[in-house]
Amino acid sequence: MATISPEALSEQLRLREKSQNYDGINKKIDQAKDETNAARNATGGNAVGELVAGVESIIAVANNAVEKAESTVETVIAKIKEDGHGLEDNLKPLLTDPEIVSINVMLKNSAVTISEIFGPTIASFTAVSKMNHKVITDMSPEATTAALKKAANLTSNNKLQKLQKALTAEKFKDIVETAVNKIETKEIQADVANVLTTVESELKKTTDGVNSGNLLKDIAEDVSRNLSTTIGSFGDEFTRAKSLPIINNLLGGFNVLGLDNTISTIKIDEGLLIKARQLGIGTNIGGLFDMKGFIKTMDKLAPDLASTVAALKTKTDNAITTLDKTKTSIASVVTDTNNTSPHETADATDTGKNERFKTLSSVEEIVSVLKSSKRPLTTVVWHWSGHYTDDSNIGAQQIHNEYRAVGEGNIPFHFVIMKNGDIQSGFPIHNGSSHVASEFNEFSFGVAFVGGYNGARGDRPLVKLSSNSYTAAQWKSFYAFMKAFYISIPGGDAFGQNDLDENSAGEGPGFNVGNIIQLHPFNRINTCDPIADGSFLTREEIIARLI
Repeated sequence: MATISPEALSEQLRLREKSQNYDGINKKIDQAKDETNAARNATGGNAVGELVAGVESIIAVANNAVEKAESTVETVIAKIKEDGHGLEDNLKPLLTDPEIVSINVMLKNSAVTISEIFGPTIASFTAVSKMNHKVITDMSPEATTAALKKAANLTSNNKLQKLQKALTAEKFKDIVETAVNKIETKEIQADVANVLTTVESELKKTTDGVNSGNLLKDIAEDVSRNLSTTIGSFGDEFTRAKSLPIINNLLGGFNVLGLDNTISTIKIDEGLLIKARQLGIGTNIGGLFDMKGFIKTMDKLAPDLASTVAALKTKTDNAITTLDKTKTSIASVVTDTNNTSPHETADATDTGKNERFKTLSSVEEIVSVLKSSKRPLTTVVWHWSGHYTDDSNIGAQQIHNEYRAVGEGNIPFHFVIMKNGDIQSGFPIHNGSSHVASEFNEFSFGVAFVGGYNGARGDRPLVKLSSNSYTAAQWKSFYAFMKAFYISIPGGDAFGQNDLDENSAGEGPGFNVGNIIQLHPFNRINTCDPIADGSFLTREEIIARLI
């Protein structure tokens, strides 16, 4: 079963949100929230005995100045006083003094133990409290309204509007009357239920109507199902067994590898393969880079098979375009339905825009960035940044700022390896930069070690420029980067700045890159001779020299 990465799932959620229509839903939710707060929150409860419009709090729930300034969702137990609420004439008739005397005589009759019937709190009635009942309620407008309507035998809330406004917060006074009515008639509850029904309906749109109760699971399975259908449409060679690794690549975030696996699965016409072998052209297609080179070479050297080459190119382009439309490809430019401006996602975006200095955490991420380049790349050039051994916090952002400070524009290096081994993106990979002279710019990008001076900053002029200024972590990252480079550009060349001119022996990176790449694990030999050739080679020129 295919699994989806958190990043891919997040992107799917973002994209599917655009297919949903929530017009008015948020407004209805906010309205329901305000009306509920207006009706059910209480402004009283700041202190025991606090009196608001004839309703007296018998507990305190506010603990600080902020709580005292706001209404509270906590229950404020209160009792209705005899007056102050405007319903004095509507409450049940008060007891007269003679009636109170008679009741007290009855309560004190030794023949009956009243406390066993009514509890110990009722011992006698006094003239101070002549109401023939006690009304205890929550101090919120809704609860107080319900209690007083029952006590005063009211059929509407008309006489309670002033009381409701007194019991709610200032910001809710204009809506409290409507709010209490709507809660009484359960209209607010119905509104919320309708909103939830609408939300559920819209959510189903994100998963083609599937609803297992787990939205993320439904989205993951829907994406997997759609990708399986899409990839299967590329041809009969895309069996389930061959499609599943591609789907896992795409959903797992290794999108460039997914594209490469797709391209390498495309079946090449047998006649074209035979012709390629006759011409000595390699037919081991490992990905998009290899396929583009194969098509371009065969287009030139096998004009008799032009229509077959064109068909292969069409099939390849269709796979690229179709995968772009799935919006899963990190290293591809995609366009959303409601957005006419193209954008890129994840690491290709971060490293493709000016002044985006991001740490790349894996070989796969470096591969993704290199393959996302909108210009052809064949060569990496290594540099040093000219920093000292104690410049441990220097990264791409700081180097960029240093160049800006002296009026030299942007950072010239496309990648930077910090002292701790972190690999950071610098100048956009899509553009050439001043990391080399203009004649070497077109097909190259630059990587710089933070370092150069083998000593602390304060030791100058005793320190010297040397690759001994690099840390073990930086050397480890060098090998990781070169691994990613050869995955992305299998026949690529690698040089140091010190290889580009007869008089540049003192330039970075302070060691012979060509000698290192000849050794394990790379076992590579550069094709270009920068000094003799005067520029770096195109991919076609490299292939021509190799064959």
